[in-house]
Amino acid sequence: MWSAAALLLLLTAQLTALIFLRRINLDEGWYLWAAKLVYEGRLLYADFAYTQTPLLPYIYGAVQQIFGAGLLQGRIVTVILALAAWLLCAATAQRLRGPWAGLFVLALLAASPFVAGLFSYTATYALTCLFLAAAVFASVHIPREDVRIIVATIFAALAVSVRLSVVAAFVPFVLYLLLSSRRRGHALLWIGGASLLTFGVVIGPFLLVDADAFLYDILRFHTDRILRIDWRFGHAVRMAWRTLVDFSPILVVVYGGLAWILFRARHRAKTGDAPTPALGLMITLAVMALGLFAAHLIPRTSDSYYNTLQMPLLGIVFAVLLIDFTARHWRWVALLTLLSLNLWTQSAAVLRDGFVPIPLRNQFAAVDEAASILRQLLPADAQILTFNTHLALAADRDIPPGYEMSIFSYRPTWTTAQAERYSVINNEKLLADLAQGADAVAMSAFDLEMLYGERDRLLAALHNNYNWIATVRDFDPHGNPLRIYLPPRFEPFPMQHTLQADLEDGLTLLGYDLRQERQGEAWIIHLALYWQARQQPSVDYTIFAQVLDGGGNFVSGWDNQPCHTTCPTTRWQAGEYLRDEYTITVDAPQPDAAYLLQVGAYNPADGQRLRLLEDGQPSTEDRIILTPALVPRDAP
Repeated sequence: MWSAAALLLLLTAQLTALIFLRRINLDEGWYLWAAKLVYEGRLLYADFAYTQTPLLPYIYGAVQQIFGAGLLQGRIVTVILALAAWLLCAATAQRLRGPWAGLFVLALLAASPFVAGLFSYTATYALTCLFLAAAVFASVHIPREDVRIIVATIFAALAVSVRLSVVAAFVPFVLYLLLSSRRRGHALLWIGGASLLTFGVVIGPFLLVDADAFLYDILRFHTDRILRIDWRFGHAVRMAWRTLVDFSPILVVVYGGLAWILFRARHRAKTGDAPTPALGLMITLAVMALGLFAAHLIPRTSDSYYNTLQMPLLGIVFAVLLIDFTARHWRWVALLTLLSLNLWTQSAAVLRDGFVPIPLRNQFAAVDEAASILRQLLPADAQILTFNTHLALAADRDIPPGYEMSIFSYRPTWTTAQAERYSVINNEKLLADLAQGADAVAMSAFDLEMLYGERDRLLAALHNNYNWIATVRDFDPHGNPLRIYLPPRFEPFPMQHTLQADLEDGLTLLGYDLRQERQGEAWIIHLALYWQARQQPSVDYTIFAQVLDGGGNFVSGWDNQPCHTTCPTTRWQAGEYLRDEYTITVDAPQPDAAYLLQVGAYNPADGQRLRLLEDGQPSTEDRIILTPALVPRDAP
């Protein structure tokens, strides 16, 4: 049917666009990193922390063995899983009420950008939904009862093996299988056997190897940070209200419609009328969704987006109710009205939660830029101390043990014994890692804000042992920049433009990188200077980078101690190479004018500039003019 193909194409286009536009989520890195590690022989829970049930890394890791590991590959796999799950939900609705019901499910999902935002990045939602959808589909499609119950139970158990909260949906689903069976004794044995077999194969080995670590990661991690009862109650109320708002059209139809059916069922029972077909399954799906909602209230980080998991399943109920309770000539009016309301509420949720940046831009660009810097500067066997495991994945560099779960690995108040027991880090271990000397440190502004307890000592250890050499904008999920730090370096940096300008007191400018952009009326100049110390300087000099107009007049500039103040010149070692960044903004520049860019260094105590050397002797020149001259209209 052409309409089904059009809707499928629309869904595919929407999810494909979100592959590139959806902001990077911190969860993606540690899911994909876990998928990488399990195929390197590392064991979940015992060797590194992983706070979900264990199936996802093995499925995504198998794909990595064929197509490589990376954010793009992970998101493509996720979108394929999501489309498969949604098609199974549509097929279930079609089985229950014919082709139009299947189309209504796809139409609802096409008008659900909030749901698409959670089903387009690497997390548990798409894979979990696929197993749940397969379980429901098996329950209505397979004619032989024993096979139907066994297959449906296995798929439901696999969903629990991906995401623990699904146990709240697993119980009502297998209860439905049991109660809808003609031979309940046999059904109980089939359900019990299929459940034990699936959980035994998927989860059993981890319980045998390290039951304490397994139970902590999948259960106590989500509950051991219980805050005050009044805070938790307030959080639950806020989350419930936000969920009601974000999903209000479908919730009203599903739960309002089922309430009306149950009310009418009492009257039909008195008159002997037949019950509504598939009522048991629809009630089960609604109860499964409520169970998941209740389970999602437990983690303190939960929000309404957790409940996007239920939407495809509720879409089945939505479609059946729309077919059953609207006259043919009103059905399309009702559908378009509900889809419009759903699109409105879900689009508002997308904008509120910042799933996509405005203006739209490729979210891989910042990660690729940072990864390219690290690949250029670090050998293949280097380690990056970072909470951004997706960056290590993109750079194809390792991370120290304990950092596998990104910022969720950080337990600042724990003792070292606790941190080592559960393969995470505390402040003491983080301080030791910074002092020991990593090959590079990559921290976003968000990461640095999360440090507490020993914040001053941690920042001092960072800035005393490393130089801030590069900044990548719009990197983390909140649009904050990434800071890349290196220990003292005695090998040259790659650079765009080379020169050799020797200044007094041991400073040599070796070259620079230059990039320009326009932001509205402003002209932004991104400059990186490359220095080498011929000897250890005697003064903490200030570096200046300034834009001059054609007449040599000062227009704009930025003066500071180098490396964002993390490498004062008196700490430079003889022979050390340094990269030093500056961003200069020129408001409303003349579009056809030529501007000069000058740099140099001065003593902040008296403002005296260092002079250039000619044949080893000070000259009269105290600045370096970078060429060529800059013209704002040349900026992209």
